[in-house]
Amino acid sequence: MEGASIDYKMIRTDGTAGVTKDKNGLECTVEKGIVTEVLVETEANAGRKQEKSENVGDPYDDVYRTLLDDCPQLLIPLVNEIFHEEFTKDDEVVFAKDIHMIKGQEGEPSKRMTDSSFEIVGIVRKRFLVEEQTRPDTSILNRLFEYAMLVARSSGVNKDNVLKVEFPNCAVLFLRSTKYTPDKMQIEIKTPLDKALVDVLVMKLKDYTLDDMISRELLILFPFYLFRFSERTLRKCNEDEEQLEVIKSDYRRMREHMGQLTDKGELSEFYRHTIIYLCNFVAGNLARRYKNVVKGVQSVMGGQVIETDAKKILNDGIRKGKLEGRLEGKREESVNTERERRRAEAAEQRAIVAEQKATAAEQTVSVLQKELHTLRQQFDDLVRVQGPKLANQ
Repeated sequence: MEGASIDYKMIRTDGTAGVTKDKNGLECTVEKGIVTEVLVETEANAGRKQEKSENVGDPYDDVYRTLLDDCPQLLIPLVNEIFHEEFTKDDEVVFAKDIHMIKGQEGEPSKRMTDSSFEIVGIVRKRFLVEEQTRPDTSILNRLFEYAMLVARSSGVNKDNVLKVEFPNCAVLFLRSTKYTPDKMQIEIKTPLDKALVDVLVMKLKDYTLDDMISRELLILFPFYLFRFSERTLRKCNEDEEQLEVIKSDYRRMREHMGQLTDKGELSEFYRHTIIYLCNFVAGNLARRYKNVVKGVQSVMGGQVIETDAKKILNDGIRKGKLEGRLEGKREESVNTERERRRAEAAEQRAIVAEQKATAAEQTVSVLQKELHTLRQQFDDLVRVQGPKLANQ
């Protein structure tokens, strides 16, 4: 079966042999007892085919990366939800943005940027690797293992001829899923003497209603909200204004909720505008066949609300701030280095002076001891000469 691309809905799982077709239309036989849990819902297959045809390059990866780059604090509620952590909004999200060179199957070098790996620094400091997956399959495990190894290697410590590496906490966000999508996955690493299991937690978008997203502060899921609707539902909404109003009502609630958070100072204008823009972007790609749905979402969310110049100014400010911070750090490091040098010189000078004083003191003691010895000899001589005379008198 490894060489065939199988339309799983055609395979029987009652223990009998089945016949299916590979991607080239050639029939292939599935022997008795080989197939287990291979049925995939027809609608999921249709959605997968639609995505392959419409979304070459998977623009939703770009949406997820944009959220990580521009709105990193939105990751904190996501991590708390998936890993049952208790980080706060004031904790810091730190990206390593490590670029690694690896060899491909043909031996050619290629770059891998583990930009979905990050640390959250609060009372505790933990590293996470959270990937987004559009299609309902487990091929993500290969990419996760590769990234996790790169992250572990980059933070490894070689001490006493032992290389110690630590895997990040791993999870996958499935934008689409079926009843066959697992609730948890694992990576098993076998060693000559034992084996290790790395848990990969799973989050399924379809498990979260809009109320869940709002109550649990999962604003990072807002741009992907349209994935909760099947292609069949989108088609009906495109043809029926009343059904379309359901989707528009949900997006209206999103916008109102973000507006309230912004008014209370809990969500920046930039974050709010970024989420709105990405909501429109996902709708424009995911529902591009259904113009009424796209227009409905964008009419509620407000269309293209992010000004490129504004984002450019913000990014320039961030870059300048980081540059100034690095320069200030170097200046501070230089000052500290000069201060430490002067302290070391002063300490060395004091040590030299102390050593000189000790040497002088030793010499003085030696001289005094010699003088004392001479006086004792003179006294003894005096006693020998004058003693008898004094006794006769």
